[in-house]
Amino acid sequence: DRWQNLAKFSVQKYGEAISLRKYIPPTKIAGDYPQITSCESCILLLIKKEDRFMTHEEIFEKLDVKFGVDKRLVYESIEYLVREKYLDRRIEKIEDANQFISRFALTKLAINTFFSTTAMGRRAGSTLHLAAIFFMTKIMQDQFNYCIVDLGDSAEQRPDILVFKPETDRDVNGRLRYDLENWSDEIIAIEVEVDPTKHAGQVVENYTKNHEKEFAVWFVVFSEKHRDYIKNILDEKGVDEKQYDIMILNKEQILKSYESLLEDSKSSTHLSEIESQFLAVIGKSPATPQNITSKMHVSPDVLLEALRSLEKKNLVEPGYCETKKTKTDLKHNAITKKTQEKKYYELTPQGKEILQDEKPKESPTEDNYVDYLPMQSDDVLVEHLKDPNYEEKQNVILILENRGYRVSIKNNKVKLYKRRS
Repeated sequence: DRWQNLAKFSVQKYGEAISLRKYIPPTKIAGDYPQITSCESCILLLIKKEDRFMTHEEIFEKLDVKFGVDKRLVYESIEYLVREKYLDRRIEKIEDANQFISRFALTKLAINTFFSTTAMGRRAGSTLHLAAIFFMTKIMQDQFNYCIVDLGDSAEQRPDILVFKPETDRDVNGRLRYDLENWSDEIIAIEVEVDPTKHAGQVVENYTKNHEKEFAVWFVVFSEKHRDYIKNILDEKGVDEKQYDIMILNKEQILKSYESLLEDSKSSTHLSEIESQFLAVIGKSPATPQNITSKMHVSPDVLLEALRSLEKKNLVEPGYCETKKTKTDLKHNAITKKTQEKKYYELTPQGKEILQDEKPKESPTEDNYVDYLPMQSDDVLVEHLKDPNYEEKQNVILILENRGYRVSIKNNKVKLYKRRS
């Protein structure tokens, strides 16, 4: 559905369809892969780092300085994140001017999905193990890299941290260029080894499973002794030390950093991206598993695992309803009634709190698509401005200004002037 909406949006706004091959990330042997684009990830990371409401222009300017990004891509990515409830939009009136401006901040759903610091299950490890994971995650995120962190809430064995970078290349002059529409094929797997001497076999297994998936392998340890130990056991297995990297962290510094992180954390529940998407579907109305799969197009196994996880986290709860089917049996001159019980899921109060925004917004669908202002063409928006009874004129003006127009309204006549770039 997301790609269909993007295609419609592109045709209506720009007169040409997007390239799905360009926008949909390729299937990776890794299994785990970002469900958002590199640009969308950078926007979330930037707003988290700034920790404030930011305008379209502020977001674009900061990303442009670092990446040289296309303005249209940034604006489209912001709108997508708003529709998916990862960003909250706040429209403000500019003082001493008859103008309005949009500002954006992270929602609770975004924080729980992408920036959770809550471990689930024993596999997440000791306090020192978690402290190192989040320390490394912060370093990676500060560099605008996307991280998938193993917090122990998935049945699948995966690295402590998977790190994804925006795609890059070099121009004819050798200068580095960023492509925020795509992810780089270079994926880093970070494994934290608190005491590798206690499980040498696990160290070898961690290296092997990540190397086979063509990940760059990084080990994190807390002493030179442990660094040398890993080198020795991998050398015994014929692994060249150029095939991996080892970082040594200061134990006291890491624990202090983790303590500070927990104090400042705004997150209470970790959500995988698929769980956050399920939560959004159930948030619109209680849904049966069949309803969810029809909207999400996921396998039954993925669905059941996600629902069990959400139920365990007290974000959804099951309910049951009965349906009765009446059938006429002409042969025996009788009417039979069959009762069937259906299971559905609905949000708990905690689940509703995560989804709750200051101003709830609905994603465009087939039914309401034409009524969603950012999806409408310039001509349609101009017609709204000509209507004296139309109540959302300021929002229309804001959208047109974001598209690069200066809007003039005099004597019920509307004119658009293209701003010089």
